[in-house]
Order: sequence, then C-alpha cells, then structure tokens
Amino acid sequence: MVVILLVTIFIGFNFIYAPVMKEMRGLASAVKEAEGKKELVDEAARLEEDLTRYLRRGIPPGKAEMELLDRVREIAGESGAQVTSILPQKELKGREKEGYRKYTIRISFQGSYHTLGDFISKIENSEKMMKIDSLEFSPAKEGTSSLQCDVTLSLFSVM
Repeated sequence: MVVILLVTIFIGFNFIYAPVMKEMRGLASAVKEAEGKKELVDEAARLEEDLTRYLRRGIPPGKAEMELLDRVREIAGESGAQVTSILPQKELKGREKEGYRKYTIRISFQGSYHTLGDFISKIENSEKMMKIDSLEFSPAKEGTSSLQCDVTLSLFSVM
C-alpha cells in the first residue's frame, strides 16, 4: 500500500505537477516580456505625442520670417539690448521634404553680460521653435562693460 502511494506520488509529481509548473514559469516569463513591450509601446506613444506638441509650436509658413523678426525684437527689448541690426538670411527650402522650413537671421546688439544671458535664455525658452546657431561677442567700446553681440538664430516652421 505504501509502495503504491509512493509510486502514485512519483508519477503525479513527474508527469503532472512538474510539467504544469514548467509551463506556468514559461507563461510568467512571457507575461513579464509582454509587460516590458507594452511599456515600450506606451513610452513610444508618449514621445510621439510630445513630438507632435513640440512641432505644433512652429509658425505656419508665410508668416514665419515676419513673426521671427517681431519676436526677436521683442525679446531683445525685454532683455535690455540695444539692437544695431537685424539681417534676414536666406530661407532654406531644402528641408520641405522633411516637413519643415528653416529661417535664419543675424542680429547684432549691444548690452551687458547679463543682457546677453537674459537674451539667450529667452530665445532658448521661447514658445516659438527658435535656436541659436552661433554667438559671437566682443567689447563694444574701450572702458565700458558693454558687449557687442552677433547672434545667428534659426526658426523652424511646420509645413
């Protein structure tokens, strides 16, 4: 009787319990893998939404250059800079296939070191999609703390 009980337990363990447990471990591993993939898909969807929101900050084509000039003048005034020139550069149309245009201007102004910092901060944090391509500065006049700054800016508009 004891032998029959032990054989039944042995057979039950090796042919029923062990395979079921192995399958359950495999399923648990598959569930973890699927959860990881779901997290990646959710992250990709969130990044796509962020990108779409970011791209919508652009300016519609046609108004871009004038709005860029107006906004740069406004930012320069808010920063306390004395604008000496604003020169629109050539519009780069080669990016139209990628869904945007790039407008570039060169602005020259005079101001203090803090004025320069405030101007850069406001450009980089602007609601418009602007970025500083180049920045050059030198003393404006001997004996003053004023700087002469030349900045090349780009604005991107969504097509």
